[in-house]
Amino acid sequence: MTAWRSVLVEHFARVKRDRSSDVAICALSEDRVLRFEEVWEDFLAFYRVLGTAGLRPGSAIVSLVGNSAAFVSTLLAVLEHGGIVIPVDTGSTAAEAIRLIDQFSADAAIAPAATRFSRPAGITPLPHNLALFRFRSSWSSGVHEGAVFKLTSGSVGAPKAVSSSEINLVADGNHIIEAMGIGPQDINLAMIPLSHSYGIGNLVVPLLLQGSTFVSRQSFAPHQLFDDVTRHRITVFPAVPFIFDYLRRHFSDRRFPSSLRLTVTAGASIQYETVAEFRRIFGLKIHSFYGTSETGGIAYDDSESIEHPLRVGRALPGTTITLRPWDASCGRVHVRGDAVAASYAPGSAEDDATFCEQGFLTGDLGYFVGDELVLAGRLPRFVNVAGRKVQPDEVERVLLEIPEIANVCVLGLPCDKRGEMLVAVIVPEQRQYVSPAAIRTYCSGRLSSHKIPRQYAFVDTLPVDSRGKTDLRAIESLFAQQLGVEPAES
Repeated sequence: MTAWRSVLVEHFARVKRDRSSDVAICALSEDRVLRFEEVWEDFLAFYRVLGTAGLRPGSAIVSLVGNSAAFVSTLLAVLEHGGIVIPVDTGSTAAEAIRLIDQFSADAAIAPAATRFSRPAGITPLPHNLALFRFRSSWSSGVHEGAVFKLTSGSVGAPKAVSSSEINLVADGNHIIEAMGIGPQDINLAMIPLSHSYGIGNLVVPLLLQGSTFVSRQSFAPHQLFDDVTRHRITVFPAVPFIFDYLRRHFSDRRFPSSLRLTVTAGASIQYETVAEFRRIFGLKIHSFYGTSETGGIAYDDSESIEHPLRVGRALPGTTITLRPWDASCGRVHVRGDAVAASYAPGSAEDDATFCEQGFLTGDLGYFVGDELVLAGRLPRFVNVAGRKVQPDEVERVLLEIPEIANVCVLGLPCDKRGEMLVAVIVPEQRQYVSPAAIRTYCSGRLSSHKIPRQYAFVDTLPVDSRGKTDLRAIESLFAQQLGVEPAES
């Protein structure tokens, strides 16, 4: 190669030159430790094979390598050819990958060689027990623009993909590095998916830009976490609220080593009690980080104080946050900056209407306390109960006032008599039980009767997806299992 096509490859070439023999990636699930020069050698090996296979600029490839040591080198190899990477969650099935290939007009997938795809057009072996699975007889050329398609859920339930350029990715990484004070000698614990915007911005890009090492596992391994942090002298631990809540509930007798200086939460809202209890138990403030797939990082709470309501902090460097009028208490968050993508990828479930005014209009509502942003919820998601619209967020806020309730999710399920009925999944506080009758009594003085949930399920923790967001489909299945095919009205 005589000239760099990829900006990220160019950055990583400098890092490799300066830190060739230092550890870059420690992939615990594979028992592999890679120095920077070895990551570079892997990149070159993947690059050569993809070139021989005929990969062309503008072609898209779905990546199923997950949190493996090969994530970085395969990403760089595709980008250096001018291709687009569509990274998907660890554990995604071949059938799910095929649906994405069809939806986004991708040409191929990089996956473990043992993956069973139905009738691929061709299979090319890759290093480290991976393979390139082709699904078209010839490569597309110039079909797509961008570098990475970040998958995120659409409001209609189907996937959408944010078309992020390398300029967007580099800007996001630099903003995060500056705001969080992440240096080249920091060691990140990588349990969040590298395939998500959070993992790309906080783990992958800092490694490529300045050599911030990460230690990875394919998924959250709670009983190994404390040993991992100690053995590998982890300094930065980005995670999602579920993980921090699990640790404070189940490992209050353990302690983190002094090497750990920064814990960061993103992906979903975190409860005030989780932050306060985590500080009390472990002596560490969980710093809130707010961002979206469309914008990259937006705001970061760098303070050591814990205030109610929790702030998500000040705007990241290079980022401007404004609030579009919504009601008297809050506004809809609009974001501008060089990390903000320009559009969704063709084939996404939604159009680009929210990419506006040289930025992105999120679905989040918030308000400022000084220069710090507080999130007040999402755009209303209504449940239609007998022709009357109910906002689940309103009901959840009332239920969380009950001392015995630590967390809750309210949603609507189909109901013959009412169209939809409200149901609630409740996480009791410290295993305290509160009866449905007591809940209804409490709500009756605070909510109209049609806003009071009709059925309840009690769980140790709310099911979450790999992004740390509440998994509404899993909750629907939970009700089917616990209460029958359809909950009966009381």
